[in-house]
Amino acid sequence: LAMWAAEKMGKNHEEAKTYAMQMIMLDLERDRRKDVLGRVSEDFESMGLSVPHTEIRATMNILADEARRQLMS
Repeated sequence: LAMWAAEKMGKNHEEAKTYAMQMIMLDLERDRRKDVLGRVSEDFESMGLSVPHTEIRATMNILADEARRQLMS
């Protein structure tokens, strides 16, 4: 999700990796889905991007399903 969000925010590769690591740390610290959704939403808003929570949540679900499939194979 972080890489998807970073791409939408126009971050370069290194910035995207840093952003992804920040999301991982946030994920480890708290209730992950709620906090990551909120953080990504706030980051989009701070950059003037209008991305609905429904799109962020749907992307989170798709990527979580994909990650589970990869882990199971």
